[in-house]
Amino acid sequence: DWIGITSFAEEEAAAKSLKAAEKRAAASKKLQGDLEADYDRRIALAKAEGKNTTKLEIEKTKVVQNESAKRVAAYNAEIEAQRALLKGQTEEQQKETKAKINELRKNRDEDLKINRDAENEIKVIKANTAREAAEESKKQREKDLENQIENYEKNNPRQQDDFSENQEDKKIIQEFEQQKAALEEKL
Repeated sequence: DWIGITSFAEEEAAAKSLKAAEKRAAASKKLQGDLEADYDRRIALAKAEGKNTTKLEIEKTKVVQNESAKRVAAYNAEIEAQRALLKGQTEEQQKETKAKINELRKNRDEDLKINRDAENEIKVIKANTAREAAEESKKQREKDLENQIENYEKNNPRQQDDFSENQEDKKIIQEFEQQKAALEEKL
């Protein structure tokens, strides 16, 4: 150790470890890109077929989130490995190691942001899906109510004046107005 052999071996191992971490990160980013492209194709096809794509969109976003989480863990491990080297290094070596650590932190922080953005995207997808379902449900209820009125008017042909003067008809109109108001309040 007094001639620097151990120190040199540690530095060489750290350099190999850093290169391996960079390769793993690059492979993870490539895999993520390939998976995203596959999901994009599947989503486009499902949309063209008129199918709901919510599940695919969420799965795609989870792939992004999982891959970025793997990279964050790898960056954290490599940061710790680089920190361990600092103890026995000269000032110049420490400077280089700290630069490596800062680069690793920068990459980790980028992946943390990707992870947070993916989490938010999942929430947005779910909220948009819920909103669209509520709007569709409202439209269907309004259409059903209009059909009921239309059927009632077809099955009970009367003059408009006679219709409004009849107490039973007034009650039906009143119930219709209450249902309509209740629907509008829900949405």
